[in-house]
Amino acid sequence: MNNPGNSIHLSHIGSVKGRMLESVGGETQTLALKVSPVDVKLEVYSSDSSILKVSLKGNVLTLIPVNAHSATVTVTASKGGCRPATETFNVEISNYIENGSYNYKHIPIPGGGFVTGFVFHPTVPNILYCRTDIGGNYRYDFENNSWISLIDHAIDTERWETFPLSIALDKQNPSFIYSMVGEYPTHKITFSEDYGEHVTYLDLPKRDLEGNSVRVHGNAPGRSTGERLVVDSKDSSVLYMATMEDGLWKTTDRCNTWTRLNVAFPGKEAENCFAFVEIDPCDSNFIVVATNGQRGSPDNNIRGASVYVSMDAGETFNVLKGAPAPVIGGSSDHPGYVGQRAVFIDKYLYITYSAYNVGWSNWISYGCDLGMCYDEQFIALKWMEMVK
Repeated sequence: MNNPGNSIHLSHIGSVKGRMLESVGGETQTLALKVSPVDVKLEVYSSDSSILKVSLKGNVLTLIPVNAHSATVTVTASKGGCRPATETFNVEISNYIENGSYNYKHIPIPGGGFVTGFVFHPTVPNILYCRTDIGGNYRYDFENNSWISLIDHAIDTERWETFPLSIALDKQNPSFIYSMVGEYPTHKITFSEDYGEHVTYLDLPKRDLEGNSVRVHGNAPGRSTGERLVVDSKDSSVLYMATMEDGLWKTTDRCNTWTRLNVAFPGKEAENCFAFVEIDPCDSNFIVVATNGQRGSPDNNIRGASVYVSMDAGETFNVLKGAPAPVIGGSSDHPGYVGQRAVFIDKYLYITYSAYNVGWSNWISYGCDLGMCYDEQFIALKWMEMVK
């Protein structure tokens, strides 16, 4: 017979509330039980184990909601010679998801990955985007000091959208963002009017009579160079697009129709492979582009002139004066300087070059993203003097 004077005391701290974790049906909750004396035997019971799984180790009660909004748990403590104690807990699930669908969220992973470019809005502060080679575009949240992914809507069959090659912002419309995206064989321009929250898809120009579009690949060699898509600083309907393999293009109706522009070394065929295109923010007639120097090669191996400039909004292009000279007597795999990035500041144009060679490169291997740039140069030229 139990001695009524020897009582077992069992209590808990507060109620148990949690949110669903769809990977296991519900989020595991733990509850520390206060018991005395400490050597009592504890038993746990769930009102329905199909909706709430429970376990007990020591004096820690573990609760796993499975598929219910709420359930009850009864814990009984007993010891020979003592009156048993019973406590019933109500488990409430505050964010239950009826259909059991997954709810993914971002996990911060410090370091790692390849960020291929940053783009600030030219006039409005605190508008910053970055592009990655295979992880899509991001917008920086200055208030919360964090990056916001702009490709969470993409599913597995839309992986090509996570391969951005360039970002273009509109000086006249700060909320507009264009991006060249693609992975063979799918290539598009994405356009958003609300800082990338929602996008529409625009077709790229056709490169041949078979209807194949120009090629875009955000993870191909050369992805680390400057922007290949820019919006005219004076006219938002005009954009220029420098492709990796299919020439330089211009649209005057916001990407509805395109015209290919001719960029060629005198007496040579037009260049196909481009590293960047930039427009003077003060005068949109002034344009600078970088090529891989293939068509202008003096001997079909050494890279020829890389950077060309236009003073008439792309009608004509001339070789940039003062650029690094071709690399003579180098290796047999297309040595030479290729423009990597450019920026206009006041009356000056600043350009970075790299001489790329790893012993196995081809004509389209011209960016520093593959490593081993054996020489780098930086030049600053007065814009009005460099084509004279």
